[in-house]
Amino acid sequence: MSLSTSYLVFYNFVQFLGWSYILGLCGLSVFTNDGFKEMYTYEVEFALKIFQTLAFLEVVHALLGLVKSNAVQTLGQVFSRNYIVWLIVEQVPSAKSSPGIPLLLFAWSITEVVRYSFYALQVMGKGVYLITWLRYTMFIVLYPMGVLGEMWTVYSAQPLIRQNQILSLSMPNRANFAFSFYQATWMQQFLWPLGLYQLYTYMLRQRSKVIGGAGKPAEKKQ
Repeated sequence: MSLSTSYLVFYNFVQFLGWSYILGLCGLSVFTNDGFKEMYTYEVEFALKIFQTLAFLEVVHALLGLVKSNAVQTLGQVFSRNYIVWLIVEQVPSAKSSPGIPLLLFAWSITEVVRYSFYALQVMGKGVYLITWLRYTMFIVLYPMGVLGEMWTVYSAQPLIRQNQILSLSMPNRANFAFSFYQATWMQQFLWPLGLYQLYTYMLRQRSKVIGGAGKPAEKKQ
C-alpha cells in the first residue's frame, strides 16, 4: 500500500469515527435531553467543528491529485456546511435551537458515516455491496433533508443577523465599502435549491451506473 493510499485510508477512517461519534451523540440526545430541541450540545458542537472543518483537506486532496474529485465543486460543498457551522450558528447562538438543527445533524452525520466508510473501503480495493447501496440510495432522502435543515437554520438566524448587523459593514468607513451579510444569506438561500438539484441529479446518474457493480473497486473520489 502506497503512502498516499495509506493516508487516504487513515483520513477516511478518522472522519468515519468522528461522524459516528456525532451521530451517536445526536441519537443519545433524543432520549436523554428534551427530544430534538437541545441537540446542538457542547459535545456535538465541539466535534462538529473539528470534523467539518477537517473536510477542507478534501479540497487539498483534489488539488494534489490524490483523488479525482473536482476541487472547485468540492470547495463549494465543504464551504456550504462550514458556512452553517461558523458563519451562522457560531455567530447567532440562538440558531442552535432552530428546528432545522436536528434535520441537518442527522442528515449530515448519517451521510458522512456511510460516505467515509465507502471511501475507505474503496481506497483499499474492497467493495462491499451494502455500503455501496447505502451510499447511492440514502442520499435520496438525506440530501433534501439536509438542505431543508440548512435553509431552516439560516432562516431562524436571519432576524438577529439583520438586527445586529452581524458580519456586515456599513457606510461610511475608511474602506468606502459596504457589505450586508443579511442580504448575502438570502442570496445563499436561493442558491441552495439549485445546488441540491445539480448534486441530486448527479448522484442519481451515479446510482444508475454503480448499483449492480458494487463488488468492483471504484475510483478514489472524495
